[in-house]
Amino acid sequence: MNRLFHAKITTGQYAVLVFLFICVACLLWQVDNGTKPVVGILLSIVIFLMVVVVERMINTTYTITTDGMLVIHKGRFARDVIVDIHDIVKVENVCSFSFSGIKIGERVRLTTDKQVILFVNPDNVGDFIGKINKTKETRIYED
Repeated sequence: MNRLFHAKITTGQYAVLVFLFICVACLLWQVDNGTKPVVGILLSIVIFLMVVVVERMINTTYTITTDGMLVIHKGRFARDVIVDIHDIVKVENVCSFSFSGIKIGERVRLTTDKQVILFVNPDNVGDFIGKINKTKETRIYED
């Protein structure tokens, strides 16, 4: 049975979304004061960026399949990344930011045998690492 993990929405993603919202508000204010074609184009680009950010925040998932693959899905506008779990050499829980000893952001760093480093941000870090390790162990016993 496939196991699905949703991505954790980080403070940085919220900050980018707030920044883009402020840009949209400022550009809409400029449209009222006398529109120029450049303002309309910029407004369209910023709104499109907001759609992409929100879509990525909502639809990012990490799926561990029964055949030992990790599928990283980052939404409709990005390609899926597929990694064989048995190629993963090291799985680490790393802290992306800490403030006076308190971990604020946690990530999982996956290192493959080809020295490719992937950072994932699952909602439940402990279960994600445990499921990857369990999948790797079952492959060892099957061989």
